[in-house]
Amino acid sequence: MKGFFLAVLAAAAVSCGPKKEVSAQEAAALRAEAQNGFLSQMTVRPGGGERKIGHYGGVWNEAMESDPSTFNLTRINDLPTSAVMSYLCPHLLEYDVYEKKWSGHIADFEVRVDEQRQVTEVDFTFKSGLCWFVPKTGETIAFNADDAVFWIEEIIKDPALNMAEYSGMFVPMPDGSRGEITAEKLTDSSFRLTFPRIVADPLLAANLQIGPRFLYEAAKKEGGSQRVIDFITINTDPSTVPTAGPFYISRYTPGLVLELRRNPHYFLEDSVGQRLPYLDTVRFSFVSNPSTQLLLFKNGELETLSVMPADLDSVLSEQEKGGYEVINGGPAPTAAFITWNQNPNRSALPHKYYNWFSQKEFRQAMSCLLDREKIIRNVYRGLAKPVTHFFHEASPVFEESLVFNYFYNPEKAAALLTSIGMEKDSAGVLRDKEGNAVAFDFWISADNPQLSDIANIYADDLKKQGIAMEIRTVDFAKMVDSLLYSFDWQSLSIALSGSNLFPSQGVNVWPSGGNLHMWYPNQKTPATEWEAEIDRLYTEASYTADAEKAKALWDRYQSLIWEQVPLVYLVRPYAFLAVRNKWENVTFDALDSYDIRYVFEKE
Repeated sequence: MKGFFLAVLAAAAVSCGPKKEVSAQEAAALRAEAQNGFLSQMTVRPGGGERKIGHYGGVWNEAMESDPSTFNLTRINDLPTSAVMSYLCPHLLEYDVYEKKWSGHIADFEVRVDEQRQVTEVDFTFKSGLCWFVPKTGETIAFNADDAVFWIEEIIKDPALNMAEYSGMFVPMPDGSRGEITAEKLTDSSFRLTFPRIVADPLLAANLQIGPRFLYEAAKKEGGSQRVIDFITINTDPSTVPTAGPFYISRYTPGLVLELRRNPHYFLEDSVGQRLPYLDTVRFSFVSNPSTQLLLFKNGELETLSVMPADLDSVLSEQEKGGYEVINGGPAPTAAFITWNQNPNRSALPHKYYNWFSQKEFRQAMSCLLDREKIIRNVYRGLAKPVTHFFHEASPVFEESLVFNYFYNPEKAAALLTSIGMEKDSAGVLRDKEGNAVAFDFWISADNPQLSDIANIYADDLKKQGIAMEIRTVDFAKMVDSLLYSFDWQSLSIALSGSNLFPSQGVNVWPSGGNLHMWYPNQKTPATEWEAEIDRLYTEASYTADAEKAKALWDRYQSLIWEQVPLVYLVRPYAFLAVRNKWENVTFDALDSYDIRYVFEKE
């Protein structure tokens, strides 16, 4: 099911391959040869076209790499949880990445700009038939404006809940103060969001998920914010978890399977009046190992498979016999990245690390020691691209001329390190001005062992410069906890969900007050001059209605991020999806994937 989310954390998926060493010139030729050889055997099935009218029935089997961490909508910090909760708590709006326009999902909307009051208002009217359905009891409960106002004012805006949407509810004002987006009920079926200033794209901030007030309000009255956090967990009986989406949770066996059933009360209909979705059941099996996923797919136990480069030969050769096709989705819109802890709250981080990581020259040098061509060649078999631009090509503010400048260049890296007083000693160990050997831990997710190939490539190149990088595999939940709360990490690799289409999409990542401003989150005031400038550019561009003037600000914004390199991006791998031939309305490309509500089984 499609949705439009704030950034959440994700374990980056990669795969290993052959490790023959070749020159940069040979690498380009090999990459082109690999692309031509593999891509010619695939189909292209982009989204955005007409969907076929379907019929009811069918069980869709899919693999999920890990269990969701909770069934509590306020605790979404990982992709499995985000995916499951999107089936239960749909967003207010949907965005068509092909038409580049918003449409109402569970609510229609009207945007008004009041020049006299200098405010923007968005009125939402919920669709007819929208309701909460509780599977255990079979009861339906009205989904109305009270749900929305409560959720925004009492849940999202509660700082103790630390939700990703929290920072997006506050707007920097021209006088330097902080204004607040307010929600008010208009009628039982409509409510208004008021932005305290004119906003260039209010719908991005307004596109929220709303939870069931009748449960969360009772919890908050009973025990405040902590009760809201605790009263629904992964151990809660899933049949008691309400849904307003296309499915409800019918079964959950930890570590094995999570099953969704069609919600008979879902409001949305297709063009001939049939209530969606078409599928009876969506069944997720928890399978972290890509090799096991491949085996299950070949055995006919999964409907789709994200094909890793190392498996392409085998998967492509068996398409006809296996009754499936492989779709080429093109290069992924985003990439995993490396980042370093710049949090001055050093209770768990010795001072020397902060001294290194907070210098842009150090981060620039670390990027110049990341051999992306080797990663593309050895890990992705030539089927990936470097991240050359900050915004995706489909973004309205994509700028061809703003190219990243810190690609693999050991000589440039050495000069950058020398400029901040780092020199090799007689034993070839790089030391800082105080004589400390430059060495740090590098965390990768234990849920994604293939990332160790990239980490080892990186560690080898750092070692040549006298830098010792210790690779440590860490549970993904621990990594998220460290990023958001304990700050006891040094460097790590992780990914963010979603695409980088809207310049203001990263409201919880790039502004210094964001809870996913990973190198130093939740800053009260910007810690550095460059972060203060990012905040200023982000704010001014977000509230500049003139598209041409706004783009000039976004150009400066991305140039500054490219110069400061708080995140060092890896590469954009091609995405390949194998899908069984028995399904209709399955599309896949770099911008978007199939909408599960419309998938149906061929007769």
